[in-house]
Amino acid sequence: MTRLFLLVCCLLAAPVRGADSGASWLERLRMAVGSLGKYEVRFELATTDDYAATGSYRVADDRYLISMPQGRVYCDGRARYEVNDATREVVIDAVDTTSHNLLDNPVRAFDFVGERFDVRTVADLADRITLRLTPRDGGGLTTIELTLDKRSALPVSVVYGAEDLQIRVKIVSFEKSTTEFPAFRRMDFAGYEWIDFR
Repeated sequence: MTRLFLLVCCLLAAPVRGADSGASWLERLRMAVGSLGKYEVRFELATTDDYAATGSYRVADDRYLISMPQGRVYCDGRARYEVNDATREVVIDAVDTTSHNLLDNPVRAFDFVGERFDVRTVADLADRITLRLTPRDGGGLTTIELTLDKRSALPVSVVYGAEDLQIRVKIVSFEKSTTEFPAFRRMDFAGYEWIDFR
C-alpha cells in the first residue's frame, strides 16, 4: 500500500488549469462533493502491473478513514495512522493538507481547481463526460483521466498514468454518510509496533 501511496502522491502533486469547459466540470465536481458533507466512497483499484484491490474511504470534515484489504489509514485532521495488519505496524505521519490524491488525502481527492494542469474534454456522452488533465510543465507525469456522471457531477472513474504504470480507480458508489465516524483508538492495536515519523 505504501508504494501505491507514493505513486499517487507524485501523480497528483499539482493542481489544475482549465483549457475549455472541462474546467467548469471540475468546479461542479468540487461543489458536488462539498455538498455531501460527510460521505463514503467504495472503489475498485487495478494497476497495469497486475495489482488489484477493492476498498472504501469515509470523509468527515478533515477526518478520513481508508480501508483496504491489507490495512487501514485513519486521519484525525492532524495526524494519519497507517495500520498494516500483516506486519502488525502502525505508522504515524503528519497530514499533507495540500495533497489531492485519493489514497493519501481523500478529503481533497477531487478538488483539482488550480493553475498547473491543463484540462480538456476528451469524451462527452449523454450521461458521462471524461476530462484529461495534462501537466503543463511535464514533471515526469503523463495524464489523469477523470470521468464524471453528468447528473450528479460526481466521479465514475479516475485513471492516473505514469511512465510505466497506470492506476485505474472505478468508483462503485459515492454517497452521503449517515453513520457515526469511527474514532482511532490506540487500544485497538495492542501488540502492534508503533513508528512515528512526525
